[in-house]
Amino acid sequence: MEVSSKTLDEIEETKQKEGLKVLEAVFFVSGRFLSMQDLISLTDLNPIVIRELIDKLRERYDKGDFAIEIVEKNNLWKMDV
Repeated sequence: MEVSSKTLDEIEETKQKEGLKVLEAVFFVSGRFLSMQDLISLTDLNPIVIRELIDKLRERYDKGDFAIEIVEKNNLWKMDV
């Protein structure tokens, strides 16, 4: 079976969506500031992917009409209202 670039893009998009859900759930449940090491151990994602996902979550909350935001303080992150 040949894997097309469209299929690879779909796989990557699905992985990103799943990663966003996992990261969002971790932020929601924790209720506290988390270090990169915390995020790595709680999500099993690599730090580069986590950084990208944090940016995507921030963008989603900033663009939409949400009361939620991702706050960064001294290289620690937290979901806040």
